[in-house]
Amino acid sequence: LPSESPTYETVHKITDKAHEYGRVTLFRAYSDAPELVNGESARCDLLTAGVSFVNCRQVESKSNAISVDMLVYAMDHPTPPTLVVISDDSLLIYACSILRMRKHRIVVVSPSNASHHMQGGASAFVDW
Repeated sequence: LPSESPTYETVHKITDKAHEYGRVTLFRAYSDAPELVNGESARCDLLTAGVSFVNCRQVESKSNAISVDMLVYAMDHPTPPTLVVISDDSLLIYACSILRMRKHRIVVVSPSNASHHMQGGASAFVDW
């Protein structure tokens, strides 16, 4: 979370943008940082705002956790859902591409200088 933006404000901005693509039924935040910028307070704020927090020990485990959660969510929702992925992690390209091939809508929110492959694996791309 950006240190200059309160947690609630950040969550509301993200959900407002996600609502442009449909209903938000699940919102998870993943971190491989030992401590969030605002510490335990930010974790509590995330939970209060309806965001599940997943703490990952290493960068690779974060990518794996996100990929698995995306695939499980897609399997549990037979009507192709829209998944909004906010990341510049190129390790997520494969999962995004596979889900897109299976007619799931994948919206990637990432910096414009993100890998062109990350943009290519998305149904829609939003520059952050």
